[in-house]
Amino acid sequence: MSKDRNKRIEALRSRVRSKLAASKKTSRDLPEINEEEEVIVKVEPQKLLETNILFEDDDSLRIRRLASTLILIGSIMGMITGGLILQGNPNDLLTSSVFNTADSITLIGSVLDENGSDLENVTIELIDPESGIIIQETVTDRYGMFTFQNVIVKNSMIKASKTGHITVERIFIPHEVGSDPITLNSGDGLRKEVQDEENTGWTLENAVSLSIIIGFVTIVASLIGIHASVEARRGSRYRRTQYLAGFAMFGRGLIIFGPILILAGMGLLMMAKEHFEDQQVD
Repeated sequence: MSKDRNKRIEALRSRVRSKLAASKKTSRDLPEINEEEEVIVKVEPQKLLETNILFEDDDSLRIRRLASTLILIGSIMGMITGGLILQGNPNDLLTSSVFNTADSITLIGSVLDENGSDLENVTIELIDPESGIIIQETVTDRYGMFTFQNVIVKNSMIKASKTGHITVERIFIPHEVGSDPITLNSGDGLRKEVQDEENTGWTLENAVSLSIIIGFVTIVASLIGIHASVEARRGSRYRRTQYLAGFAMFGRGLIIFGPILILAGMGLLMMAKEHFEDQQVD
């Protein structure tokens, strides 16, 4: 038994002895009492202390069970969150019509002069850069706009020309959102442009991969939280239980609700810290 427990036993014995001595002294000063009214109380200090310690252990067990339940619920929320993240099939997502690039599109563009004004009646030619064959041809309207239907999404060349202006030849890849405006400056000659279509940002594949990693981390953290719940109920190793519960917060059950429950469980475990086996000093 620990030193602290021994001190508590001695203190309780002293209080019991004092009360018994005071009771005997008072009984000598009082008049005679009928046998029916006489009450004799025999107190055994050791048993009384053991009963008190038993009540404390019961309170600690209830606290640990409540903490275990909170950690378990928070971890289950994390499992649900991880399942929601992973429930979509990444292959289906990548090959769905939402993200697939169309084979052909409607190309819309515009032509401006050096002052930024709309340029009308500009001849626009859509050309295959490999063969040099003109695929489609049109002219800009009074707003400087032009449109090509059923344009194949591949490396293409667009040529804009008008008398009195420098002709522009642009290599680009058509997009449904349209192309950058073509600027024709006054003068003669030819200006070649190459529109850089390199995408240095995040791709959909990268985003899906990151989502899968987050989903797996969420599920693993939640499984660790379930283990922490079991450890809390056993009451064997305090630090181990707290470390496991802390890592379980990365499960992010339903964003904040799971971590809040796990944190509340960790707080209750702090209240019952002295009743863990590895925290008791013999």
